[in-house]
Amino acid sequence: MKNYSIDLRERVIGAWQKQTATQAEIADTFAVNVSTVKDWVKRFRETGKVDPLARGHEQPLIKDAQAQALQALIDQLPEAMLTQYCDAWEQATGQRVSAPTMCRALQQPAIWMGCMALLILFPAFTWPAQALGRTINVAFVIPGTLSFPDGFAPGTSERTLQTPTPTPATGMIPISPDNAGSVQPLAHVGDNSVDQVVWSPDGRILAAQGSVGVWLYSTTKLNAVPHLIGDWSISGFSRNFSPNGKMLALFRFDRTGDEVGPDETLDLWDVTSRSRVKILGGHTGSITSAAFSPDGKLLVSGGKDGVVRLWSVTSGKQIASFNGHSDFVESVAFSPDGKLLVSGGEGGVVRLWSVTSGKQIASFNGYSDFVESVAFSPDGKTLASGSRDRTVRLWSVTSGKLLQILSGSMGHVLSIAFSRDGKLLASGSDDRTVRLWDVESGKLLQTLNGHTGSVNSVAFSPDGKTLASGCGDNSDESPLITLILWGVVADHPG
Repeated sequence: MKNYSIDLRERVIGAWQKQTATQAEIADTFAVNVSTVKDWVKRFRETGKVDPLARGHEQPLIKDAQAQALQALIDQLPEAMLTQYCDAWEQATGQRVSAPTMCRALQQPAIWMGCMALLILFPAFTWPAQALGRTINVAFVIPGTLSFPDGFAPGTSERTLQTPTPTPATGMIPISPDNAGSVQPLAHVGDNSVDQVVWSPDGRILAAQGSVGVWLYSTTKLNAVPHLIGDWSISGFSRNFSPNGKMLALFRFDRTGDEVGPDETLDLWDVTSRSRVKILGGHTGSITSAAFSPDGKLLVSGGKDGVVRLWSVTSGKQIASFNGHSDFVESVAFSPDGKLLVSGGEGGVVRLWSVTSGKQIASFNGYSDFVESVAFSPDGKTLASGSRDRTVRLWSVTSGKLLQILSGSMGHVLSIAFSRDGKLLASGSDDRTVRLWDVESGKLLQTLNGHTGSVNSVAFSPDGKTLASGCGDNSDESPLITLILWGVVADHPG
């Protein structure tokens, strides 16, 4: 791993401040990984500094006994952002705390203020001011209906509402090629970078990796305070929950010199107790992707060391490694039956592996740039891969034949996801859009606009009724629209 110079950090931040290039383009210009650029930008936005935190540095904590002082601060600044609370706290107490520390303090029972915390927590809901101050009901019932805050109707810009009018929306239906043209935004969540989103198997938890860790939202009550696991060193987590919905695997940025703890480990977290239960170590470079097997017994991971590794979830031991990539592995996934693995990365090659034998079965070529995301269709017959060459490619798993090239994205394709029935594919791009494709015909059905940064992650809910998309913070637009929930309402048929 590298110790980057202060001069390089300053030049990267200078390029970011000019707002003429995306973070991915800046990474290419300065020959660093995009996750490193995100790390430095986040550090600069939160502290105004570019120098690394010394390893072993500990941020001071806000103790429970200081809750009264913090409550007084909230009363004085009821609509401040998280970093503003950090600045005000330092002025009032002389104690400088990080954004993650302030965030955790605001989640103390003595501090939590109901829906007012939606303006305080990080990320926060972006409803209009006239809708705040009352109980906001933005709730998914799985399976069931979605209800919106007063004055918000599906497809209506929340920033232009003047007179609140109750508008319940009922009868959400699964998203399909037949109704893809009627997909519309249902809710906006967050005001900072979201790099990954994943639904729990029962659809009752939506996990979103943000700037200070992984947020766990209850989809039955989205306005409730989300729980936080991990910390601001977390760069991602497994592309799925364990099948029983109890665990996520978290990993970190390449942060040599910046943060306490190794960058090459997988941390298994219990999402109920919100505690780390196991550490899996073995990679020699930062981890970039991980996935649980369908039976929950195995975990696969890929990283900057170019190796795909297979782990026993029970013992935490590595049981196999798959070598063949010449550069970073960016994405890994299990087939639905758990017998195959797929991996893609910066070498521009997708590789298919046998879990049992550890041998490569096939390789898929033809890309002119990195492969950022790979996924199996629900029936396991089709393999999809999204690339920085602006295409999504669909392959036959059995024959290895190229089935479709989905072209039309104006930027790098960073994320892909199949719908529940496999007939629809969603892709997210750094052109700030989500695209919906018909898998059989390869036809582009709908382009979803609304994000203010690169769309880093897309994920369909288990019931197929909701699509979640998360974007990065490579935009200074306000408010940042970082996590959007999309769907089709029955009384607005396609």
